[in-house]
Amino acid sequence: MATTIGLKRHDTLTSFQIQLVSRRTGQPIDLTDAARIEFRLYSDTAPRVRKILGSAGIVGDPTNGTVKYIWQPGDTDAVGDYLGEVRVLYDDGDGEAMPEQKFLRIHIDADLDNA
Repeated sequence: MATTIGLKRHDTLTSFQIQLVSRRTGQPIDLTDAARIEFRLYSDTAPRVRKILGSAGIVGDPTNGTVKYIWQPGDTDAVGDYLGEVRVLYDDGDGEAMPEQKFLRIHIDADLDNA
């Protein structure tokens, strides 16, 4: 089942945090050798339009595979449904997108000022 995150328009206080787990091994992804971690968010309609390409940080021990993205002003300004993923990039040029087979589902709902 895909992870679903719900926000209201203009919410930025709560950061997004997820533990990256390998589907093949069932174990957390070891981020010790990660050169960069990106959070990507795209519209859930065709054609997919990128809304966010931002840096995510490692939370605690990198072998635990947990990352966090802090919402920035403008990230949550448009109501709608979005697909997200975390991309781990390594110094040797390799990379992997997580979750491996699904996307994160992000829903931004209207706030009372714009309901």
